[in-house]
Amino acid sequence: MIERVLANQERTDKSMKGFIEVVGYHTASIQKLESLMRTLSREQHPQQRNQLLSAIIPNPKNCGGDLADCHAITTRSGKLLS
Repeated sequence: MIERVLANQERTDKSMKGFIEVVGYHTASIQKLESLMRTLSREQHPQQRNQLLSAIIPNPKNCGGDLADCHAITTRSGKLLS
């Protein structure tokens, strides 16, 4: 009885080692893909120095007046800074 349990345990250990090895290979592949995507993104969209990424939206309440050049930042939390 104990011999059968030990044999099953050994098979389980071998299976787990195989799974761990496969996960290691997948982890390395994912890291390489992330690095490649980061590089491609930087090449396609170079960020200019001292400039924030933005989407310019015209002021709907002002047609060319003093507030036409007003700039504001909306944070991820929704807070508006102007």
